[in-house]
Amino acid sequence: MLIQYKFLRDPLCTAHRIVTLLLKRVLQFVDAIKVQKELLSTSQGNSASGSTKNDIIKAFYGSCIPTEVSVHSPQQAQNKGCGKRIKGGKEKAIEVSQKTKRLCRKSNKKGYHDSRNCALNSEE
Repeated sequence: MLIQYKFLRDPLCTAHRIVTLLLKRVLQFVDAIKVQKELLSTSQGNSASGSTKNDIIKAFYGSCIPTEVSVHSPQQAQNKGCGKRIKGGKEKAIEVSQKTKRLCRKSNKKGYHDSRNCALNSEE
C-alpha cells in the first residue's frame, strides 16, 4: 500500500510544482503587459480625438468615413388587407382525393381527365 501511495504522490507533487511555476510566469507576463500599456498610454497622451479615430479607421479599412451617407430606408411593407393563405401539401392532397374521377372515353380509364385533355391526344 505504501508503494502505491508513493507512485501517486510523486506525479502529483511534480504536477503541483509545474503549476505553481506556470502561475508565477503568467503573473509576471500580466505585469509586463500592464507596464507596456501604461507606457503606450503616456506616450500618446490619452488623446482620443476625432482626427486620430479617422486615421485609425483609414489605416484599418483603407478608406475614410464618408461625409454624406447615401443610404435610403426600405419601402413600407404592405401587410394589411386580405392575403391568401398558402395551403400545405396535405391540404392539397385532401382536395384532390375528394374529387370524383371521370371516365375518359379515349383511354377508357378513370382519372382526373376526359377525352378533351387526355394524354393520348398529344401522341396523335
